[in-house]
Amino acid sequence: MSLKRNLLLAILVLTSQFVYTQCWHLVWEDEFTGTSLNASHWSYQTGDGGWGNNELQFYRDGTNNLTVNGGTLKITAREESYMGADYTSARIRTINKGDWTHGKMEARIKLPIGQGIWPACWMLPTDNVYGGWPHSGEIDIMEYLGHQPNIAHGTVHYSINGSHNFVGDSYTLPSGGYHDAFHTFSVEWESGAIRWYIDGVLYHSVTEASLGISPWVFDENFHFILNLAVGGNWPGPPDGTTVFPQTMEVDYIRVYQQFSEIEITGDTYIQPADVLATYSVPSISGATYVWTAPTGTAITSGQGTHTIDVNWGTNSGNVICQITTPCGTADIIRFVEVTNNLFENPSFEDNFANWNSPINGGAANYSITTSSPQAGLNAAKVEVTTAGANPWDIQLQQGGIILEAGVSYDLSFWAKSETAGLAFPVAFVKDQSPWNLYAAQSFTTTLGWTQYTFSFTPTVTDNVLFNIDLGSNVGVFYFDNFRFGVTGTLPVELGDFTARRSGTKEVLLTWFTYTEINNDYFEVLRSSDGIAFKVIGKISGAGNSTDLERYHFIDQAPEQEINYYQLRQVDADGSMTRSEIRSVELHLEKIVIYPNPVKEELIIKNFGGGMIRLINVAGQVVFKDDFNAATKLILDLSNLDLGIYFLHTNQKVFRVVK
Repeated sequence: MSLKRNLLLAILVLTSQFVYTQCWHLVWEDEFTGTSLNASHWSYQTGDGGWGNNELQFYRDGTNNLTVNGGTLKITAREESYMGADYTSARIRTINKGDWTHGKMEARIKLPIGQGIWPACWMLPTDNVYGGWPHSGEIDIMEYLGHQPNIAHGTVHYSINGSHNFVGDSYTLPSGGYHDAFHTFSVEWESGAIRWYIDGVLYHSVTEASLGISPWVFDENFHFILNLAVGGNWPGPPDGTTVFPQTMEVDYIRVYQQFSEIEITGDTYIQPADVLATYSVPSISGATYVWTAPTGTAITSGQGTHTIDVNWGTNSGNVICQITTPCGTADIIRFVEVTNNLFENPSFEDNFANWNSPINGGAANYSITTSSPQAGLNAAKVEVTTAGANPWDIQLQQGGIILEAGVSYDLSFWAKSETAGLAFPVAFVKDQSPWNLYAAQSFTTTLGWTQYTFSFTPTVTDNVLFNIDLGSNVGVFYFDNFRFGVTGTLPVELGDFTARRSGTKEVLLTWFTYTEINNDYFEVLRSSDGIAFKVIGKISGAGNSTDLERYHFIDQAPEQEINYYQLRQVDADGSMTRSEIRSVELHLEKIVIYPNPVKEELIIKNFGGGMIRLINVAGQVVFKDDFNAATKLILDLSNLDLGIYFLHTNQKVFRVVK
């Protein structure tokens, strides 16, 4: 293979393109250098049925239609009878093995040719946060019709007012066809914008404003799909000119991210009995890693590498990885909660992570709503548009729950509906067939948020699914704030402790309780780093109360651009209960710079204040100053030499061309 990454890095000629790529960190790649498909990266999708496009092929697994050899992946479409179809091919994806929010996605591919041949490299959401296709979006990095061998397409799919919409564009090669040689297809995907390139040429872009959609549904995890379809609505069927077999050959797939896009992977929720947990960031060539974990925990292995093991105690807190590369240094943060709540992501703050949405009959749309959640910032919304034949045909579900025989458990959650009086059962069932029922209870919805509770003691020990069965009624359901654990072990319910910006320089903290026993007061704590906290306020509690008690506190003098808050409930006997940690960024407007390239004056819009540094390609600081907060900042760069610079602000690093 040619143009591999090591050859690119060996080029010593300093070009603007080379300097720019230094701030894209390679975080994932498949170079297809082995002799079989990497099962840790990819899984097959098999079957026929048209795949929503009236396609004619049957997708198979195995080596009949997919091989890895000679440094490339080859997906081959064949004209052969198989399982009632006249053609076979292959389709693979990285779901739950390679999922990203934002980055530069790049693939080098040589395409097939012929009427009815339809290869694609594209992305779908891993969790349909805003509902099934197309409501949660689709990003087509490359699509191509074999009867137009010199034209490739880039498209984004989404919905407006519940209806499918798409915006795309195409790039025509100046000479030859995409079947003659390998070409590089890429997207640069960020919050609020996506740009499409072929061989480094920008040919299509969309923005949040240009699509006119809110929320911007492309701020969630997406995964890759590679497939070679035969026939379908767009290309039409093969004809007498089509020669089989036809092969789509992939040299590599790579994902690059900037510091702001890199995330720590690992458990967000830790049971007190789960002592050891693993956390990782991408392995970046030439990077150094320094990890910290909350007080009371211990990093047992991996310090200095991109993966660590943490021995947890009883404290919740932030796992922080400080990454240093030639681009600079950044702290990547993941909050981890130690809790007896057996549900993970119980308030949908991480959207539908850890939740499933099986539909076995009828029809429903699943989405996250930020409008009047019961707790926190999000709630789950399930719109049942067609009832099923059985209550369990449409479900909201969480798995991986271990019940122990003879142990008593308490369940509580909040729900409402847009039509009162809709019955729905909840059930704990065996996590495989036969679906043994271990506990169940039926509830009826109201128009406002209502807390539902359920207690039971199982007679067996098993791995179970928690199901909310919604298939009996057409209607719109909302769910939030699930709590499930061993009776007596769940902490006093502080409701959900939230923190958000109020005005320009204030932070509003809110929380509530369902039950207070011997509660004396609450302490509000603030930190600049999420580790060392100090008390900034004190609020009296309700003492002994079983009613819903609501509290708030305004921090009128935050000290940093990003502040961390924690709540401490202090009882009359001196015992304490701590909340999770929340962070607030005071300047949420996205900072932008223009014009770029710049001749004399560089304008920085939505500037939130702080240190500004301008660094040349040799690493020298050519400008440095500390500014107060301003809506717009104007820098005079007329005295600078022509060239490339890196502008460091409190929010991000920009590449500036003079």
